[in-house]
Amino acid sequence: MLLQFDLDTHSDHAALFSYLRKTILSYEEIVEIKNAKQTTYKDSYSTVCMLRVRQGVVRLSFANGARLQKQFSELRGDSKIVKYLEFHTIEEVDNLAIKAMIEESLLLNMEKYELKRLKCNAKHSL
Repeated sequence: MLLQFDLDTHSDHAALFSYLRKTILSYEEIVEIKNAKQTTYKDSYSTVCMLRVRQGVVRLSFANGARLQKQFSELRGDSKIVKYLEFHTIEEVDNLAIKAMIEESLLLNMEKYELKRLKCNAKHSL
């Protein structure tokens, strides 16, 4: 069975996919998970983002997209949680903005985890 990663790295947009992938993986705390529908990037807390070629574009989706959208208005999508960016060419990619979104996502993941941990500890101390 071919994974979506295999399809993406052999698509017409392989160079763009690889360019975005390299940016994401420049963060040592992020690991890549290849599955049937998309390539997912996670830190030790949760999913950071997903990458996939679809209908002639490369879509970079952020797991905390709705929370990121307040700061990064270029994120799109109707989902209540996940928001995305779409690219046709490498020239369209604003690498500084992508890195800022990734860094903010890493912070949001840690914050969410720590809040959950604090709530759990508070329940146990009652």
